[in-house]
Amino acid sequence: MGKPRPPRVALIASEFNAPFPERLLAGALGRLKASGVPASRIRVLRVPGAWEIPAVASACASCGAFDAVVALGCILRGGTNHDEVIAHAVARELQAIASRLGVPVGLGIVTARTLAQVRARCRPGPDNRGAHAAEAALRTVEVVRRVRSGKA
Repeated sequence: MGKPRPPRVALIASEFNAPFPERLLAGALGRLKASGVPASRIRVLRVPGAWEIPAVASACASCGAFDAVVALGCILRGGTNHDEVIAHAVARELQAIASRLGVPVGLGIVTARTLAQVRARCRPGPDNRGAHAAEAALRTVEVVRRVRSGKA
């Protein structure tokens, strides 16, 4: 039996709070490449903000073209609790998509109170949350494949 094919991964990146989502995307792409996922098996999709990520994640997870989805974005605290409402709703829906459809969803949406926190979580290197989300998605794909093949 040969080595399993690299997974097909959809990276969904928010455009809001630029340039931070792009830094998360760079981290995720770097981690996928380092893990042996070729560019031909990665699709980058951009959405206006974090709120729109679940709709695209659901479409990606249900269409059969992807083994995993990675959600990338940045939600910064403002003067009201709007950030909390968005963050909770998005995270809850992404978890529901993964559970309902059985497609791993990596959560690379940074929520932060300060710009310093955002910078720390989006900078290149081992603490990049986009890279963490991609790694979690890849590892979960492996587990899902073992379960589906009866080798869990």
